[in-house]
Amino acid sequence: MPADDLLQPDQAVSITLHPEWIYQPDSGHILNEKYNLKNASSPVLDLFGDGGNAKDAQHASSRVELVSDNYTQVLISGANHRFTEHEQEQEMLQAVTSWINAH
Repeated sequence: MPADDLLQPDQAVSITLHPEWIYQPDSGHILNEKYNLKNASSPVLDLFGDGGNAKDAQHASSRVELVSDNYTQVLISGANHRFTEHEQEQEMLQAVTSWINAH
């Protein structure tokens, strides 16, 4: 794929929702991320790396059961949480572009 077809950093939107940050109103209970992702009506791309402290890969492994036509997981080997290494950043951009084109 030509570099012109890749998403540029200023074109991407990054949303990070950690389960411990989201609470149900008036209950104090943490929302169940698996339940919410499983019931999402929009396609979901779950990108993660196995570099850094490996917590992202550990959390992603708990979501592997959600993989379906509507939920895609992509491992970027060696990438840290922020995809700061050029090679992994390019692989991440390629994965996002391919996924967007497929959906």
